[in-house]
Amino acid sequence: MPKQTIFKTEKPQISDYHILELSDLMTSRLCSLGAYPEFASTFTSFRMGYQTIVKGHGFADGLDIFDSTPKKLYDLLDQRIEKGILSSEDRKKLSKEIKKSGENKFYIRAVYRQLLLGTTNIPTWGSFSRESRRQPLNWEFLVTPQLTGYIVHSSRAVLEDLQCVKNYGYKIGKEGFAYIEDIEGTYELHIESGEFSSSVIFPVGSNKIHLLDAPRLENVYYFDFDKKRFARGAFALPGSRGRGEYYTTQMDKKNYVIPKETLEIFSGGNLA
Repeated sequence: MPKQTIFKTEKPQISDYHILELSDLMTSRLCSLGAYPEFASTFTSFRMGYQTIVKGHGFADGLDIFDSTPKKLYDLLDQRIEKGILSSEDRKKLSKEIKKSGENKFYIRAVYRQLLLGTTNIPTWGSFSRESRRQPLNWEFLVTPQLTGYIVHSSRAVLEDLQCVKNYGYKIGKEGFAYIEDIEGTYELHIESGEFSSSVIFPVGSNKIHLLDAPRLENVYYFDFDKKRFARGAFALPGSRGRGEYYTTQMDKKNYVIPKETLEIFSGGNLA
């Protein structure tokens, strides 16, 4: 849990954070994959702003650290050109429109999001700016009686040691609070390959996972264990469909799916 610290760079003080790992075995970390609601409802409130969710804006839009750079946008565009989805003319068009926008970060962000979601039409700067007039910006709230979290480790014994952890509470989100009610498990993961519907988040825009369908994307700010720094990226939410390598296990007669790259990222490459 972070202390009350404000930062707007990729290099905050790491000492302000508690990273979930084994203190005595740095090469054998516990890997946290997040916690997700199984039964939930949402409601929205709004404030006036210039960003709109439909144009690719979402959580933490006020922080520049979540923005894709023009280079990342061009790299993604080149991937689409290599696959024959877009053409070299689209690259010329995008370069022209970015120049018109003065490298406007909201325009770059919106085009990047749309390319991730598979669009074949690059919006012009003129159409984007007309649609970005002052309007309500939605704030979404989640109400759920229970979250289910996932922790992975290469040793069954280490996971079994966690069974005694109960009733530990913690702050969650902007207004929320949660506590550990119970710990289930352990369950063995089995590697498979093909199409899947993920039970956890997974990165998009990579060569290891092909995104098939995502009801929603979110920016995730996470800790890179290898580089010992914070990193950021766009992730598809649980329920999104993809193609690639993944792990599967069964709990209470229900199958759970964890994409291999998700495990690689959040374990620093020590698992998967």
